[in-house]
Amino acid sequence: MALYSVWSRPFLSRTAPIPFVAFGMGVGAVCLSALAASNGGLARLATLNAPQWIASGYLAIVCGAFIFFLWAFALRRAVPTLVAVSVAVNPVTASIFGVVLLGEQVSANLLVGLVAVLAGIAIASGATRRFGL
Repeated sequence: MALYSVWSRPFLSRTAPIPFVAFGMGVGAVCLSALAASNGGLARLATLNAPQWIASGYLAIVCGAFIFFLWAFALRRAVPTLVAVSVAVNPVTASIFGVVLLGEQVSANLLVGLVAVLAGIAIASGATRRFGL
């Protein structure tokens, strides 16, 4: 992903994020469809029920296309290093949602991990230099 962030930046300077994401998602869909067709995966689509289709749609639209759009949008406006650091926010938000929505226990390990991730983000993004830490 880091290489993608650096190498795609010249292309993003020539196009808007939506066409860029549409092309990337289209290429990915063609490749995955070919792979699925080669091992019988397309036949399994007929066995999916409504909740599975809804979950697949959510994953494709929100967790795939929308996040990919946000990534391309950010790459066009910020340095690739800063955008790549944003991936580290995933465990932080997952931990918060796990506690709030699933009732997971807040343990010392969770707190230490969250502090470590947030410190890593601050160091990598240069926040420690800006705030004199």
